[in-house]
Amino acid sequence: EYVAPNTKADNEGGSAILTFLSWLAGSILGFIFKLILVMLVLKVLRYAILILISPVLALASERVDEIISGKEYPFVFSQFIKDVFRGIAVSLRNMLLETLIFIATLLVSWIPGVNLFAAAFLMLIGWYFLGFNMMDYTHERRKMSISQGKHFTRKYKGLAMGNGMVYTILLYIPFLGFTIAPVLSVIASTIATLEKVDDKKISVA
Repeated sequence: EYVAPNTKADNEGGSAILTFLSWLAGSILGFIFKLILVMLVLKVLRYAILILISPVLALASERVDEIISGKEYPFVFSQFIKDVFRGIAVSLRNMLLETLIFIATLLVSWIPGVNLFAAAFLMLIGWYFLGFNMMDYTHERRKMSISQGKHFTRKYKGLAMGNGMVYTILLYIPFLGFTIAPVLSVIASTIATLEKVDDKKISVA
């Protein structure tokens, strides 16, 4: 006896599978989008903190320099304002560059093989630019232009990355992270940068 196929049931089953796959794809894309958004917000937050307390960081770095080098830096309000605005300018520059690199890396991370290194690359780049920020206060007092500071930091990129890593880790300390992370990082960066300048007899005039 011939039994007609239950096409209605088959169609309902296929529709249910398509609905589930659409929901799954939407959920994954939504999660990825939210993750990217959170990462961008965290990047901006790290730099926002540096911008807001730039005056404190400038003074802290100067004081450490005086203790280590024995040089005295009399307080000159115009120079202090210049240091603060340079710190803000470097922060904005590095935030923009890191964001552009972040977006470009995301665009190519869909290529098989590239995605395996994308996360590590972005992490190192983020640490590098944050370390650059911390080192630049010393660059300014040594009369380096931002361009000269960039070349110096690139030469000692391991130092910059290490400092940026510590800053990032300290930020996750509840309540205290936002205050102690930048100050400790700029102190450590100033000490390490002065050692490199003195050891290598680098001319930065």
